[in-house]
Amino acid sequence: MSKLSRAEVLAELSSRANVDPIEAERVLQSLADLAEEESAKGFLIPNLGELSIQPGPEFEYRNPATGTTMMVPGPPSLAFTPDSGFEKNAIEKRDSDQKLETPDKSARVLPTLNLTPSSADMTSAGLDSTIKSRNKLGGQPDWIQGEPNRMACCGSDMTFYGQFDSSVGGEFNVADSGMI
Repeated sequence: MSKLSRAEVLAELSSRANVDPIEAERVLQSLADLAEEESAKGFLIPNLGELSIQPGPEFEYRNPATGTTMMVPGPPSLAFTPDSGFEKNAIEKRDSDQKLETPDKSARVLPTLNLTPSSADMTSAGLDSTIKSRNKLGGQPDWIQGEPNRMACCGSDMTFYGQFDSSVGGEFNVADSGMI
C-alpha cells in the first residue's frame, strides 16, 4: 500500500470527521501552525505523540584565524515521540494488513559429505583403522533416538550440519560411543 497524498489525506479526514474538505484543511493547517509555535517547549498531539526540538550534539570548532579550538553546540533537530498506544496500534495494523507469513519451521537437509580419514592417519592417531568412520557434514544424523532423524528445539526443527564419530576411541571418546 502506498502512502496517501496530501489530497487523499484531506479527503479521508473530511469523510471521517464529517466536515467539509476546506474545513479539514483549515484544521490541519492550524494544527501545523500551533506545532511550529509550541514545539520548542514540546507539543503534544493527542492520541498521536509529542513533537520537540532536541539540541544537536556538540562538536569541536577550530578558529581558522587563531587555531584555537572550542566546543560548540550542533544544530537542533525536530524529534517525534509516538504515543505508546498509537505506536502499538499502528504496528499491529501494519502487521495485519501485510498478513505476515510465519517462517517455515521445517529444517533443511544439507547434502552429505562423508569425512573418512586415511588408515595411516587413523593409525598415527592411535585409532583402529578398521572401524568405519561415521564422520560427515550434512545429510541426516546417525544417532537420533526416538522419532527417526528429527531434531527439534523450541518448537522448530533444527538443521543438521555434521557429526564426528567418537566411537573409534582416542582422546575424545564419549562413554556411550555416541556422536559429538
